[in-house]
Amino acid sequence: MFELTVPFWQWGLACLVVMFGALVQTSIGFGISIVAAPILVFINPAWVPTSLLIAAISQLIPAFLQQRRGTQWRGLRIALLARIPGTLVGIGLLLVMTVSGLMVMIGAATLIGVVLSLTKVRLMPTDRNLGWAGFVSAIMGTTTSIGGPPMALVMQHADAVHLRANLTAYFLVGALISFAAQWSAGYVTKASILAGLFFVPASLIGFAFGSVVARHIPVTAFRYGIIVLCGIAGTLALVQGFLMHFEFIS
Repeated sequence: MFELTVPFWQWGLACLVVMFGALVQTSIGFGISIVAAPILVFINPAWVPTSLLIAAISQLIPAFLQQRRGTQWRGLRIALLARIPGTLVGIGLLLVMTVSGLMVMIGAATLIGVVLSLTKVRLMPTDRNLGWAGFVSAIMGTTTSIGGPPMALVMQHADAVHLRANLTAYFLVGALISFAAQWSAGYVTKASILAGLFFVPASLIGFAFGSVVARHIPVTAFRYGIIVLCGIAGTLALVQGFLMHFEFIS
């Protein structure tokens, strides 16, 4: 049944967080999970990843329709194909690893990618890099709902139009694959679907504001925005993983 036991102010806070996350996602090309997941998981862990995934899909559909002309499908095919085995691995990890262990592993890997992007090493969107990024992104997205950093780091040197369009197309297809995988594995419940639908209006409002904001962001700001968001995502995952681990053993 619907989770009426959650106080109204927590629902309101969750909607504001989802709305801001959708705004960031629309403006830069990713970010809704990075912004929303750490807060939602503290309010109600049952909302992550499925409910947040539903909210993200509701933002990604209109964003894709708006940006589809800039999508470069040829470069995305490898990443999307690699997402299928990555999703299966993610489901397997959910069954055998602790959440804290997954968070620490993912946080560390993300921060390594951020450090590399700040050096002279250029993570270019070659077929090999896109394949590995799609694979790792699927694992991260399936286990923690934060799957953006690998693809964003590989694509960070593209121009703003193609960057947003490619990330949006990838995450829309990827989100649908992850939702189907979670459904087949029994992680999707009626309560998580209802909560996700409750977040949809907030997600769409965030999309509307984000569409306006995107037109006023300097091109050079996109890469730095991606690096900052990836750094935040990696740090949050690492800290949450350690906190959850020590809470478990205490």
